[in-house]
Amino acid sequence: MYQVPTRAARVATAPIETRLGSAFGRLTNVSATGALVRTDVPFDTGQHCPMIVNLPDALVSVGVRVVRSEPMRVERSGTIAGLQRYLVAVRFTELSAQAKHAIATLCLPGRTDRG
Repeated sequence: MYQVPTRAARVATAPIETRLGSAFGRLTNVSATGALVRTDVPFDTGQHCPMIVNLPDALVSVGVRVVRSEPMRVERSGTIAGLQRYLVAVRFTELSAQAKHAIATLCLPGRTDRG
């Protein structure tokens, strides 16, 4: 019998510095299968690129595929006029043993030392 796959639980993170391809961003949340990154540039759905996550104790590099990229509202006083931000959802495609361990650590319930 076919079962609908369940979505991996997402864990909110501190805004950990991240590089998605050549664009700098901030990690918003992470799960065992992917992440959500806030960037200043949009990405094409289906695009493959490297993602580097700057954790306090290590730089973790993973391969990702973009599954969604959408503009987000920026509502702060003092922001630069015309500044646009994007939320980019990615699915992990290549994870080293070190990356798997780091992602699993970020996904631990009750984790409080997030960056």
